[in-house]
Amino acid sequence: MSAPTRPDVLVDAILHPGERDRFVALCLETDPAEAPELRRRVVGHLALVESLLDERPAVDADASRQLAAALLSALDDLPTLADGRRSLLRGALEYYVDESDSISDLDDPTGFDDDIRVANAVFREIGRDDLVITP
Repeated sequence: MSAPTRPDVLVDAILHPGERDRFVALCLETDPAEAPELRRRVVGHLALVESLLDERPAVDADASRQLAAALLSALDDLPTLADGRRSLLRGALEYYVDESDSISDLDDPTGFDDDIRVANAVFREIGRDDLVITP
């Protein structure tokens, strides 16, 4: 595996500047002991998405389910990841649970597209190409 990538460089080509800055700010130092709380947050966000399907038909629930499953799987690796890679994974997870990123996850049919682009870049960086979500 290559040396840890700076978060801004990792997503520079796939996100608009505002999205990139948001992701970078979310790449926080993460202790493996935080995994249960991070897992709870992913599951909680997916539950929120599922609960709104009747009210908001534009929500891409399948994309949210795929993304949540992949992030939960990646969280299993948290204890073995180097600090910088744990921060990247944290950033992807936080980006997913943030409802107010640049494309509204809950109002736009493409709302999870930017979340998936971020997560895919992180999955590749941490050596989990098997989790990459394809359209």
